[in-house]
Amino acid sequence: MIRIANERNNTISQALARLWLLRMETTAEGHKYRRLHELLLDRREHPMFQLSWSLFHVIDETSPLYRMTPTNLAAADALFMLNVSGVDDNSAQELYAHKLYNHQDIRWNYRYRDITSVSKTGALVIDYSMIDEIMPQ
Repeated sequence: MIRIANERNNTISQALARLWLLRMETTAEGHKYRRLHELLLDRREHPMFQLSWSLFHVIDETSPLYRMTPTNLAAADALFMLNVSGVDDNSAQELYAHKLYNHQDIRWNYRYRDITSVSKTGALVIDYSMIDEIMPQ
């Protein structure tokens, strides 16, 4: 799971997120190379990205992360690459952002804290100061 936020004061239309795993692998002949694996996201498109967005990759038998451990990821020198794109509604410009995560950035058996609340007037409030806050599952 990765949580991201729109830092702009407007909507990003047609937002698209893609997540990749880059890791060292060894061929049958014993040659080492770096290989990219796309980590499929549960919902990789957001029609109107305005506030925050939680990205989920399900780790099942089809996932490149299936049965991986922190030790496995370290041995493979794993790196995660997130690419997000979309269209700025105000300027109609295409936007691109990317972020790299080292295998050491992964927090096993944790989840994000809720960053939403309801104001006294009943409006939804998002506390962006807590965007990276996590807690044990």
